[in-house]
Amino acid sequence: MYYLGIVLEISDGRIKVLRKTKIYQFNCEIPTNVVPGSWINFSFNDDSMAPFIEACSPVLPTKIVKLYDSDGSISSRISIQTIAATPHRENLDDTLEQYVWSPHFEWILDDNGIFNHENVMPDIIYVTWIELLTEPYMSSNVLMKVTEIIRPAYNQLPIYDAPWIGSEMPADAKLLSVHCLKNLSKNKTNPAAIYSGLVIRRDIDCQGTEQVVLWSIATGTVYFCHQQCQNISIGAWIDFVVQNGRDGILEAHKLKYSKTQMMLTRVVDGKAQICQKVKIPENLPKKDWIWISDFAGKVWVDLEHFKKSVMNRWNELAGNITYVWLSYDQFGSTVCWRFHSIAEPNQFIETKEDALNNERFADLTIL
Repeated sequence: MYYLGIVLEISDGRIKVLRKTKIYQFNCEIPTNVVPGSWINFSFNDDSMAPFIEACSPVLPTKIVKLYDSDGSISSRISIQTIAATPHRENLDDTLEQYVWSPHFEWILDDNGIFNHENVMPDIIYVTWIELLTEPYMSSNVLMKVTEIIRPAYNQLPIYDAPWIGSEMPADAKLLSVHCLKNLSKNKTNPAAIYSGLVIRRDIDCQGTEQVVLWSIATGTVYFCHQQCQNISIGAWIDFVVQNGRDGILEAHKLKYSKTQMMLTRVVDGKAQICQKVKIPENLPKKDWIWISDFAGKVWVDLEHFKKSVMNRWNELAGNITYVWLSYDQFGSTVCWRFHSIAEPNQFIETKEDALNNERFADLTIL
């Protein structure tokens, strides 16, 4: 069995490793590519207490700052980007007031009150930088402290594993597994969160009423039925909250136009497409493949369709970053994004008129 950890110190064949809420120290053979700040897999043979260690790609963004002491010794300060949330403070035991919770490292010290800021909401997952303490806080398992909040997380589902949230879905004890969408129920959203998504098309519900369909990677498809639907543009970016509607269908509420357009869009045959930068492969693949997009998740690329789109410009595009249009197919409640075409240079330049329209849309309506 392999365990995942981050290297804190290495000296004279001895390695110190952080795994979730515990620090381990081993005497073992250390690969040359393993240094403080490296993420590693380690495992044990039945016959030996010394682990087998191998380096792996960073699981979470990691920063290492070298500190030079007056005696000439060098140490490292390690910071890790994680996600964290805090409950309503009035519901907390006094002993927990200065802590926040992370699915990766459990309880984290917040002695500077960073999560107490008036703009930080309880029960919302935030992307956060944390730093390793020089020693456990008050002889507890708290090994990290909050140093900075970056932004609200796009994925709000991990809040359902917080110890103060009631849920039929128990928290997974395995390191980092609660952060994987594939392990979580798809119909769970955070009703306290504000999501940003794209209006992908118009639709008619079972009662013959017009509605718009919104989509984001965190929520999947969400429906909004209102007399103002006709005023909402396909391809618009919308901020909204989510509630469970009839038959488990997710409904959007408290809509307003986003003040910033996450990426350019267009409408083709009544369906939204998005324009995104991607790196074209240096060599033409021999079969269909998948791009990974921060916005769309997995993007399927059909080889034959791709070849038709790029062959006249292959020497120019191969190995370079360019803009492409992505379209989607919908199967039930699942939206799958696909490569559609290479964007022409004049298609991804925002005009002054576009920017002005976005500003107008931002104040147009709150539904």
